[in-house]
Amino acid sequence: MYKKIMYRENGIERQGACGYFSNWNAVMSTVEMIEMNEGCVVTDILEWRDENETN
Repeated sequence: MYKKIMYRENGIERQGACGYFSNWNAVMSTVEMIEMNEGCVVTDILEWRDENETN
């Protein structure tokens, strides 16, 4: 299951997801990115959620 990454961009917390990643451990290190929303820049990862988790 992919993980949805909540993120902070330019010091502003975003309530949406920046992209989907295949492995949370990879996010903390090498980051294996599956899909990234256009124009999104991850500067600080806040948390991860399962893609089917709401809010």
